[in-house]
Amino acid sequence: MHSFACSLPLALLFLCSSCASSVVAPSEASLTFVNKVASKLNCKLIIKATGPAYRLELHSLKLLPGSERHDQPSLLGYSDGFTLPTGAVHLESIQFRRYTGYWGNSGRGRQSSRYAAVPRAGSYGLGLLLSVAVFCWINECDPFGCKRAQLLAIMDEPKQHEILVRYYRRLGFKPLRTVDDSLGSFPDALVWGGSGTLMEVEVGQFLALNGPKLEAVLSTLEDADDAATGICE
Repeated sequence: MHSFACSLPLALLFLCSSCASSVVAPSEASLTFVNKVASKLNCKLIIKATGPAYRLELHSLKLLPGSERHDQPSLLGYSDGFTLPTGAVHLESIQFRRYTGYWGNSGRGRQSSRYAAVPRAGSYGLGLLLSVAVFCWINECDPFGCKRAQLLAIMDEPKQHEILVRYYRRLGFKPLRTVDDSLGSFPDALVWGGSGTLMEVEVGQFLALNGPKLEAVLSTLEDADDAATGICE
């Protein structure tokens, strides 16, 4: 697996028992909708939630070339974290296998056959699908009803950090403060386990911004299906 977030933060096999309606986002984004998009991409979403802790896994419905060597051959990526009674969600991590293209075009060398077989979800990739799924879970199932979500864009290397911050800005996150090795940053460093840029977004705002992007992905997939059906006929 290849991590590029906080070390951040799909048929539904099960939903948490505490699901209830919360913030209504001005888009169709919901766990049911995400499941529909995932199915179109030949993926399934597995949600594992215990109280405020969650882990969402994105699996391929077909075995990808070479993936049988892994312990979980169908696993494409996952995101985990937990919600807090303070009203903020701690987005811990989001990780994808290197060949999914999460970091860009990995379609070279021995990874090329797997890269070509991975489902595509537009220019944002599978990260958009999994991220929207996480925020739908927060919106519908979080026992604390959190309205904000936070993550740490980790500072492992300056260029990678810059890419992370830019990516999360596109998703609606805004920088809160820098977490470094200074005494003033000690509480944040202790909570997040590293240094970087602490970023935050409103849950409803995230869904309002990124839900339509996923709706556009579904529309494109349905148009492609319609075109293929027309050709066959």
